Amino acid sequence: NNWLGVWWSPIWKDFVFTDEVPIGNFSISGIWGGTSGNSVTLGQVNSGSFTYKGLPVLSTEINVAVDDLSTRLTGKNIKHAHGISDGKLIFPRAIQETNLLLEFYFDGSFPVKESMGVLGDDFEQLLLDLNTTSLQCEANGQIISTEFPESSDRNQTWFDLKVSSNQPFTYDGIKFDYAFGNITQSRGITEIKFDELGIADGKAKLAIKELSTESDEVSLLIDLKDGKRDKLISSFTEAFAKGDQEGINGLSPLEQNTDADENGGGIIDFSLQAEGPRSNLKYFQGTGNFIMQDFDIGSIHILGGIRSKLGAFNLPLPSDAFNFNKLEIPFILEQDRLLFNNARLLGPLSRMDATGEVNWVNEEVDLLADFKLAGNLKIPLLKQIVNLADPLSKLSKLKIQGNWKDPEWSVHLNAIPLKQ
Repeated sequence: NNWLGVWWSPIWKDFVFTDEVPIGNFSISGIWGGTSGNSVTLGQVNSGSFTYKGLPVLSTEINVAVDDLSTRLTGKNIKHAHGISDGKLIFPRAIQETNLLLEFYFDGSFPVKESMGVLGDDFEQLLLDLNTTSLQCEANGQIISTEFPESSDRNQTWFDLKVSSNQPFTYDGIKFDYAFGNITQSRGITEIKFDELGIADGKAKLAIKELSTESDEVSLLIDLKDGKRDKLISSFTEAFAKGDQEGINGLSPLEQNTDADENGGGIIDFSLQAEGPRSNLKYFQGTGNFIMQDFDIGSIHILGGIRSKLGAFNLPLPSDAFNFNKLEIPFILEQDRLLFNNARLLGPLSRMDATGEVNWVNEEVDLLADFKLAGNLKIPLLKQIVNLADPLSKLSKLKIQGNWKDPEWSVHLNAIPLKQ
């Protein structure tokens, strides 16, 4: 319809319509195209199926209102293959002389893959690593132009996004059972906060916040409780494989032995609070804690295999002395190093206390550990009697050094190292 002018055709370049022709009903009063404020347009469009920038819409109802202040489009019952959504767009009129470009509101089911091209290239890049059909979203915000030099603050764009999923999904290859969280931006600072995340049948929290508009420094908080060890390893192994990697630079330090892992099991708690540049994890600094329990830890590939390494010394100890069922590692993260002051490996008859560091970039360990037979007993008299018979009572330290896949273990007895 050329009588509508040159602005009409570009509106429809991203639409593909079917035989279900949309039906519109409009009321236009005043002098259309005349002095601002002289006309008001009100209308409604009922549409069947169409496609917009690759997003198939089954049906929708759109209310249109135009006056001297703004153009307002309100979508009701926007039906697509994965649910129903409502939304609203507000475009200020030029006469308002505002740097507000767009105000928006959205509530309902958001079809992730089908919508990747709707909101632009940057948004599409964010969605590439998200593998799910749809998310429940509630969002509102304002997009502010940065082309006005008279603006005293160029970071006025803001948004508030509530997002949730009751269904399993993956992000960057990592599996999640469910998610409930918020993503916000205010005054140029973006904050991501998920108070409920399901990972490996455990419950987690995640918070990421930009610290400045002048750098890519962020604060990071992760807190996982009761994650199942076998599911965590499986998820991260698949994620690393997706990125053409194995572990950080090679074999994961928690890789399990196939023969010893038939029953799976094991629970992991993990927490980390750190700050650093999001572009390079090697420069993060902070503190954290790692706990693994309810599993025969000696059967998995930690430090070359704890049970096999200790057993190679042929020490006269009970067979159960090398059984460990709990690992506690409070640590300090200093860029590429994890520092340990009081790491503990606990079992029914013995325990190991270790200090030292792990370079997670170079995959190297340098630890000194005390092995204590009956160090985990709670009965003082029995503990003292057993310690008197401990053949390692004169043992000073266990030295564990080298590549974390298979480091060298040595026993230092009276300042003389005894190697395997």
